[in-house]
Amino acid sequence: AAWVREEHPDTAVLINNAAVQRTLDFVGGERAALLQNLAQELAVNLEAPVALTAALLPVLASQPQPAVVTTGLALAPKKSAPVYCAAKAGLHNFTRALRYQTEAAAPHIRVQEIVPPLVDTRMTAGRGSGKLSPEAVADAVVRAIESGRAETCIGKIRLLKWLLRLAPSAAYRILRNE
Repeated sequence: AAWVREEHPDTAVLINNAAVQRTLDFVGGERAALLQNLAQELAVNLEAPVALTAALLPVLASQPQPAVVTTGLALAPKKSAPVYCAAKAGLHNFTRALRYQTEAAAPHIRVQEIVPPLVDTRMTAGRGSGKLSPEAVADAVVRAIESGRAETCIGKIRLLKWLLRLAPSAAYRILRNE
């Protein structure tokens, strides 16, 4: 944050998208490794974006059209990544609460949440099919930022959000074994 303030004081957009995801077994996993991994996931996936937002909000606020953007799997949990999903749900609620604060106190700051589907990255290697390329997701994120919408779901996530409204138990059943 200090480097951004000093070297890039004209920064106008913060995208909170860093993540780490471990397969964590709370029932049969080894306790020490479980605790170490969950601490790292919470630090990277929740604590760091919240702290970075707090540190950079004054820089962003000085720009004519600033935006804080978050991304992540916050809609429904999957069995294999309970801490990742919990952290992303926390980031979702932080983003919404920050949006409420900026609407009242700094309405020129846009706070947006953009939820991509499974992206073809090293983190998702060997998981699922039908992944979007990082380039396709980046293009969609740029379009979403330009739209100014508070919340944007990309690709299959639109279907998941719709399914959660109409048949939440079906959506949870689908993700339960992911």
